[in-house]
Amino acid sequence: MIRSIFKRLRTSLLDLVLLLYWYPVRKLIQGLPHGLVFKLTGTITGLAVLISFGVRKQLEAVVPEWFPGARFDREVKEIVRRSIANYTGRLLEEMYLGSITKEQIEKMVTVTGRENLETSVKRGKGTIILLSHFGSFLLPLPAIGFMGYRVSQLAGPPILKGQRPIQERIFKIKRKDLSGLPVTFLRSDIHLKRAVNALKMNDLLAIAFDGREGDKWMEVNFLGRKAFFSPGPIRMAQATGASIVPTFIIRQKDHTHRLIFEKPVVIGEALRNGPVSVSEMQKLADIFSDYFSSYPCHAIIYLLITEHKVAKRVFTRSIFKENHEKAG
Repeated sequence: MIRSIFKRLRTSLLDLVLLLYWYPVRKLIQGLPHGLVFKLTGTITGLAVLISFGVRKQLEAVVPEWFPGARFDREVKEIVRRSIANYTGRLLEEMYLGSITKEQIEKMVTVTGRENLETSVKRGKGTIILLSHFGSFLLPLPAIGFMGYRVSQLAGPPILKGQRPIQERIFKIKRKDLSGLPVTFLRSDIHLKRAVNALKMNDLLAIAFDGREGDKWMEVNFLGRKAFFSPGPIRMAQATGASIVPTFIIRQKDHTHRLIFEKPVVIGEALRNGPVSVSEMQKLADIFSDYFSSYPCHAIIYLLITEHKVAKRVFTRSIFKENHEKAG
């Protein structure tokens, strides 16, 4: 009885914090000059690191397991510090992302490897921008749109089952904010034909490599462990002839970002009509594993959130094999 009351009180308190964060605080941030908000990012993320004692301890326990390269306590603590700062910075950016302008994006984001994107576009068969939940993963799409490309995102339907009313309201706020960006958002359950047509028109189509939508999961090596990813992006490339451009965004120390387009991956003619090969999946997994290993502070919190949502049955599939099989 007492435990139940305490749980309800804690949930109510959390809902109140979310209400304040997404209404008056969000409005305040949106009303401030963008330059001032950008300068305050370092201070806000620093405070978040100081007060997130419980999160720090949780992350310090999993960093050595998921990223064996971090062997020393000092290195682990630095990864944890930067992880919390990066995550807080992304949440802050979500506050004003819907009202961001081309000029503001250009000040925030520098581009590396645009020639790789242009190589893909010049093929004339469409480009799959292969993203992941890595760093400020919402920023690449508006940045690409403001660069003058027609870009859509294909993602699964929103997971609203079991959400509290305040969480549903926040989802609607985010959806309304994103609707003002130069990006078309498509759902994989109802807009698959539109996605294919976009590629046939030589547009850009963004898909998350680590998305949890899919049914024919393939096992690959990832971060030194067995992991599962959906071959959906490769199947889309097979069907349309589109090339795949792995894309990453890296937060810099001054909280600007570097948007990186890797070299296009083209599915050879011999592989176009058959099933997706393990070697093609592993090729993509290796690219993403290298970035995740090089920048663990851009990845680990989302990986932890994913595993937590699998345990809570919000997500049905984990990335890592042992949890994937338990959830399945």
